[in-house]
Amino acid sequence: MQQDRALLNWLRGSGNAADPVPLRVTGAGLFYREGAFPSPFQNNMHGQPETRILGVLRQQIEQRHGRDFLQRRKQQVVRQIQQMTPPAWDVSWLNSTADTDVPRLYSFSGKYRDLLAALLALTVLQEARPLLDGALVASPDAALRLNAAEISRLRLLRKKLRGSLLQLLDSRRPDWGYALLVTCARLIVVEHSIHSGYLAAVDVFADDSPVIGQETAKKYAVELRMQLADALQDVQREKAALQRRHDFSETDYSYLERAVNRYVELLQGLRHDRTMRVSGWQLLPVRSVYPSGPVLPALTDRQITRALRRIDDFERRYLQLLRQRYRYNLLTRNCVTELFRTMQNAFLENSVAGESSARQPDAVAKRESRMRLGGYVEPLPVNFIPFVSYQAVQRQYHAADSQKLPSYRLGRLEQLYARENAAWVAMREGNTLSSTLYKYNDEDSFFIFFTDDTVLLRPFYGAVNTVAGVAESVLGLLALPFDSGKTLKSGVVGILMSLPELAFFNMRKGTYRFLPDQTLALSELDGRQEKN
Repeated sequence: MQQDRALLNWLRGSGNAADPVPLRVTGAGLFYREGAFPSPFQNNMHGQPETRILGVLRQQIEQRHGRDFLQRRKQQVVRQIQQMTPPAWDVSWLNSTADTDVPRLYSFSGKYRDLLAALLALTVLQEARPLLDGALVASPDAALRLNAAEISRLRLLRKKLRGSLLQLLDSRRPDWGYALLVTCARLIVVEHSIHSGYLAAVDVFADDSPVIGQETAKKYAVELRMQLADALQDVQREKAALQRRHDFSETDYSYLERAVNRYVELLQGLRHDRTMRVSGWQLLPVRSVYPSGPVLPALTDRQITRALRRIDDFERRYLQLLRQRYRYNLLTRNCVTELFRTMQNAFLENSVAGESSARQPDAVAKRESRMRLGGYVEPLPVNFIPFVSYQAVQRQYHAADSQKLPSYRLGRLEQLYARENAAWVAMREGNTLSSTLYKYNDEDSFFIFFTDDTVLLRPFYGAVNTVAGVAESVLGLLALPFDSGKTLKSGVVGILMSLPELAFFNMRKGTYRFLPDQTLALSELDGRQEKN
C-alpha cells in the first residue's frame, strides 16, 4: 500500500516519464543499468554483439510462433500496463477474511512491477542482450574446473532451461517476467560454463548485501579463511550432486549457483585484498534497478486522487487488523504460546470426523494431544516461559530425543579445554580483554567478563559489567553532540544486559562476526537429502 501510494503520487506529480519510477524491478539489473528503459518498439542494441544462445532461442521462437511473435507479445504487455487501474480497496473485504489470517494483496504497484519486468525480459530475448559486467560470477580456480560428467549434466540442464523459457512465454503466473529474466541469465551462464570448462554462476547477492573492506578483512582474517574453507566444501558438495543426480533440477542448480557466488566472492576478496560481500546471497538472482522512461498507466488525476483516498482508509483498517491478529504480548502471546496454539489448531482441524470441536475445543485439543504426543501442555499461566515450557514438554510428551546446541563460544571453549590447561583457558577466555575467541565490535556494548560459563561468580562479574556500562553511558553523554547518542544507547543497553547477571541470570553471549555456517549447511543438506 505504501508502494502504491508512492507510485500514484509519482504518476500524478511527475508528469515526466524520464524520471525514475519509485519501484525497483527485480532481476532487471542483470541486463540493464540503473535508470535505463529500452523502447519496446525498436532495437536498442545499436550494432552491439548478441548473446549466441539467446539468439538461437529467438530463432526457434520465431520458427514456432511467427517472426513477429515477441513484438506482438510486448505490445500485449504495453496494453496491459496502459489499461491498469488501481484496485477498489474495499474495506468490507477485510471483514470477511479468516480469524487467523490477514490476506496478502496483489497491489497496483506489484502488478506494474511485474509487467515492467515482463516487458524488459521480452526485450532481452528479442535483442539477445548480454549480461552486464559483474552479473556473471566466474574464476579460473581449480575447484571450479568441470569434468566431462559435470559438463554433460550442464548440457541437460541447458535443455531444461530452454524448455522452461518457452513455457514462460505463455505462462499465466504474474511474475513470469522476472522468471524469464532469471532463465535468460542462467542460460547465458550455463553456456559460458560449458564452453570455458569452469563453473560460473549468475550473481545472486542482494542489492543491499553488506560489504567489508581490507581493514575489517585483516582483523577477521582467521574467521574469513574459515568461511572460505566452508564455502569450498559447499562447492564440492554441490558439484558432487551435479555429477551424481540424473534429474539435476533448476532448484538443485540454485544451491550450486549460491555456493559458487559465495566461494568466488571470498576467494577474490582475500586473494586480491579488495572489498567483499560476506552475506546476503540468495537462492535466486535479485539484482534490481529503478527504471526510467517506461510505459505508464493511462490514469486521470481524478482516478489517482480517488485511489489515494481509498488507500488511506484501507491502510488504517489493515493496520488495525494486523495489530489485532498478530500482536505480541510477553506473557500471553509470545513465541512459546504461539507454538502451542498452532499445535492446538492443528489438532482441532484433524479431529475425528463428525465431532463438534467448535463446542468443546479445549477438550478435543487435550484429547488429541494426549493421543498423538502422550500428554498435554497448557501454555498459561507459567509455560509461556521458554525453559519452563521445555521442562513441561519433557515431562508430558513422549519425547524421543533432545539436543542442546551450544553457543559458538561454549563450543570452542570445550575444544580449548581438551587441548590446553583448563585453569589457564578459563582465566584467559573469561574476559573480553585477553580472549582469543572474541573480538570486540560495535554490535556489542562494552563489557569485561563473560558470565555464560560460570554461576557462582556471575553476580560479581555482573557488577563489574554494570560499572562498565555506566562508564560507557557517561562517556556517551559527553559524546552526545558528536555521535547522535550512539555511545549513550550502547551504554544503556550494556547496563540492561548486565543487571540480570546480578541475580545469577545470563543473557549476553557476545557477538561473533564472520563465523562459518557448517552446522546450518549440514542441517540444510539433511533436509534436501530427505526430500530427494
